Amino acid sequence: RVVEVVATRVRTYWAKEAARGYQRAGDSAGDIRRYRAGEPGLARAPSAAYQLSKYAKRHRALVGGLIVAFVLLVLGIAGTTYGLFKARAQRNLAVEAERRAETERDRSAAINDFLNGMLSSVDPRKAGYRVTVAELLDKAARDVETQFSDQPVVRASLYQTIGESYINLGIPRAGVPLITAALAIRRQVLGDSHPDT
Repeated sequence: RVVEVVATRVRTYWAKEAARGYQRAGDSAGDIRRYRAGEPGLARAPSAAYQLSKYAKRHRALVGGLIVAFVLLVLGIAGTTYGLFKARAQRNLAVEAERRAETERDRSAAINDFLNGMLSSVDPRKAGYRVTVAELLDKAARDVETQFSDQPVVRASLYQTIGESYINLGIPRAGVPLITAALAIRRQVLGDSHPDT
C-alpha cells in the first residue's frame, strides 16, 4: 500500500513537471529568445516576484523613474513634516514670549502705580510736616506686603527696589532683609535658573 501511494505521488509530480515543460522542440528556442529579451520563460512556474523582476529588467527607465518619484515623495513628506513641527515650535515660542511680555507689562504697570501712589501720598503741604525718604520707604515696605500679597513677583521687585534705596541711603539694616526676601520669593516662584533670580 505504501509503495502505491509513493508511486502515485511521483507520477503526479512528473506529470506536473511535464505539463510545465516544453511541448515541442521549438518551444525551447522561444524560451531562449524570451530570456534574451528579459521576458518570463514558459518552462518555469511564473511567480509574482519572478515576473516582477523580469518586468523591471525590461522597463528599467520606467521602474527607475518610479523609484525616484517614490523617494522624492518620501523626502517631500519628511521635509513638510519637519517644517510643520518647526513652525509649531516657533508658534509656541512666540505665544510664550507674548505671555511673558504681557506679564512683564502688567508687573511694570503695577510697580509704576504703586510708586506713583507712594510718592503722591506724602505731600508735605497736606501732611503739614516734613517727610524723610527713610520714612517714605518704611511706609512703602509695609504697603507692599498688603497690596501685593497675591502677586509675589511684583512684591519681590518692589522689595528689591526699596531695599536698594535703603542701602543707597546708608541704611543696610533695613535694606538687606528686603533684598533677601526678594531673592527668596523669586527662588520659590521663578526658580534658581530664572534671570530675575
